[in-house]
Amino acid sequence: MINSRRESISSNDQDVPPTPVPYGAGSGQVAVFDRSTPNVALTPSPTNLLAFNLVTPVKQTAPVQLPLHLQLLLNKEPTIPRAIPAPSSPVKPLDRALENKNGETNVYIRGLHPETTDDMLYAYGARFGEIQSSKAIIDMKSNQCKGFGFIKYHNYEDAEGCIRGFHHLGYECSFARESFYSKLKKFSDEGNTNLYVSNIPRNMNEHELSEIFAPHHVISSRILRSSDGHGRGVGFAR
Repeated sequence: MINSRRESISSNDQDVPPTPVPYGAGSGQVAVFDRSTPNVALTPSPTNLLAFNLVTPVKQTAPVQLPLHLQLLLNKEPTIPRAIPAPSSPVKPLDRALENKNGETNVYIRGLHPETTDDMLYAYGARFGEIQSSKAIIDMKSNQCKGFGFIKYHNYEDAEGCIRGFHHLGYECSFARESFYSKLKKFSDEGNTNLYVSNIPRNMNEHELSEIFAPHHVISSRILRSSDGHGRGVGFAR
């Protein structure tokens, strides 16, 4: 007897529909051969997807609220425009931007508009506190801002407020690391007349180095050389 309809199966049964083939000539019966491979993992049904944990929910982080007094400062004129995003340099989280182990007061700001000048950057930063110095880095060929600059405050509290304000507008900002030359300056002696000279020709000798400072009197000069006797491009003149 031929079954008109085989019971339906789901993918959970790890089975495939068998193929009916005739057997017994004239018998009018059909033999069913199961071609399924046992224990073969097929595509799981939607009910089993949860068990596989294929989808991990994304943890939502609450936006950082800007203190009211900083919101009022941002509303002052001149208005600070929103940052120009830099795809290659994503904005740091605020807690990382505020890291300041050495008590720095110099703030690095990236995302400035091309038309930003030194005066404009000073006006943007002055609302957060008294500024010691500021500089928008300008491309000498195009005479436009390269997109970043520095604002140095007299105390780190004002510098921190600057970072919070600019970060709220999408700027990449942080406390600037002290440069090597700034560190050397702390140990400088204003009465010292010994000069460090770099980028000099490698074939220059001490006499030629002294002549650079003519008509000023040079007490002594020295060229730093490598082990093979060639100049290293630096020297000293006293």
